[in-house]
Amino acid sequence: MKMIKTAVSTTLIALAFSGSVFAAENAEGVKEHMQITVNKAKDALAAAQAGNKDLCVSEIKVTKQPFDKALAQMKTGLESRRAAVTGLAATEQDVFMVVGSPTDFSYRVYRFDCGTTWSVAGELPAERPRNCYPHAMAVHDGNLYVGYPNVWSFDGARWEFAGTPRGDTPEDQLPHLQVHSLEVYRGQLHAGMWPEARVVEHAGGQKWVDRGRLGDGTEINALSVYNGKLYAGAIPRGEVSRFEDEAGWTSLRKFFSPPGWEPGTATAPVRAEINNWTRVTSLTMFQGRLFASIGSCTSSVLDAPADVRGSDPHKGRVWARIDSPS
Repeated sequence: MKMIKTAVSTTLIALAFSGSVFAAENAEGVKEHMQITVNKAKDALAAAQAGNKDLCVSEIKVTKQPFDKALAQMKTGLESRRAAVTGLAATEQDVFMVVGSPTDFSYRVYRFDCGTTWSVAGELPAERPRNCYPHAMAVHDGNLYVGYPNVWSFDGARWEFAGTPRGDTPEDQLPHLQVHSLEVYRGQLHAGMWPEARVVEHAGGQKWVDRGRLGDGTEINALSVYNGKLYAGAIPRGEVSRFEDEAGWTSLRKFFSPPGWEPGTATAPVRAEINNWTRVTSLTMFQGRLFASIGSCTSSVLDAPADVRGSDPHKGRVWARIDSPS
């Protein structure tokens, strides 16, 4: 497999295939759109607790919109979802991409057969407990793997359920489980998770083994192998860590972690907290160095200035690791 991971602030993946480059934007705005009412209600409560009556009333008005307006917004969100490519991966023969189904809330995987035509390789279930909304994709041992919150594999002819990479995620957090990255390390597939920034290793079949959590992180957007070590980047501190086997994860850099700053609860944040969350959007190796791109945690084609989405001055930048790992 030939792959180029672009180090940019938005989540873009470029795949070099037979001399051509395929690129797709991963639009996560749909999830944010569907949670507007919930988030606004939380913001209203926070405003009330802070004694800000005007802001509280303003946020409540947003949550009490008419049904027809809410329905129209839902339809708009659905159309946006169907227009988004949520994943790309390539083998030596084919390119695969994921888009929303045109008929329901499931997702379809399309295959670009030998660079000539697109065909449906499979449609993944939207119903629990084996639902899959492909967000992360990877190729391992000749199979295509897709995940979020469960993982499925495709051998070119047949789809097989590969289990749920829950690791040591507490029972009460399982409804929030998501797969945000997949990477092969030491011959095994690894998944980067939400809501506890855990790395979980595939042990074959439907079995997964926990490989630890990155500090107080919530989501791992980037996994990369550099000089024989596995590196991961996590929300909310824009933290890059290295896996040290039995010693667990060593934190190498927190791109946003002011003294005393608390990021809030992963599954129940308010907008002010989310605005400061900092994402490691990608990790990749170039000319012997490991590069990390830093972005905001909110959704946009381009990152807004730091004063719009929190106070992190590093958002939208690319950083290089200049020393050699021990």
